[in-house]
Amino acid sequence: MRKHIPNALTLLNLGCGTVALWLVLTGFGPMALYLLLGAAVLDFLDGFAARMLRAQSELGKQLDSLADLVSFGLLPAAFALKVLLFVFEARHPGANPWGGAGGILLAAVLLTVPLCSALRLARFNVDGAKQKHFRGLPTPANALFWAGMYGMVVSRGDLYGALPPVWIPGAFVLVMSVHLVLPLSMLSLKFTHFRLRGNILRYLLVVMAAGLLPGFGWGGFPLLILGYMILSMLALGHGHHRSETT
Repeated sequence: MRKHIPNALTLLNLGCGTVALWLVLTGFGPMALYLLLGAAVLDFLDGFAARMLRAQSELGKQLDSLADLVSFGLLPAAFALKVLLFVFEARHPGANPWGGAGGILLAAVLLTVPLCSALRLARFNVDGAKQKHFRGLPTPANALFWAGMYGMVVSRGDLYGALPPVWIPGAFVLVMSVHLVLPLSMLSLKFTHFRLRGNILRYLLVVMAAGLLPGFGWGGFPLLILGYMILSMLALGHGHHRSETT
């Protein structure tokens, strides 16, 4: 029985991502934000449970990637789409965002999110166990970044107090997507144990979250993820990486 627990958690992750995707595309995005958080928690718990119960399997590995592609590949693309459309319509009332070259560019930019997420997940499946370090921005981190952007821009109507030009969220789509597939060592977000040794930077991220999220709400997530990326670069320079996860 216990060998099925990790896969059950993975399927719950997939369920959260699927329902959240539907909610975003049908205009019920605020509830989708909480389902994304649920999917992220379940993504942590399935791997943790597999290690603790010694129930790791090839089936679970493949199922985890399929669930993550929906929850952390397609769902953030939907968040990004809504952010870009909201900003465009606010800046250009009555204009067609999908017309002409602008529509082609919008579609091309947004495709980078699921495509780069799929490449990131597939690469981990192929060589994750062989790599000493965590390579590329984790897909859950990118999803949380876009959940925060959506929570600010679409739900609140501004980005840290002002409505940005369209190119700013468009640039973030490209920058974050490229970081998914860059061969850079990144700090693993998952705890394999809870001792301080080997987890200092992870606990620092927890402290950052405790400071940013109550003060900024959803707007704290983009800042937290950018902080995570900076910490990873610093850790790379000091050799603090120890493990890799998806």
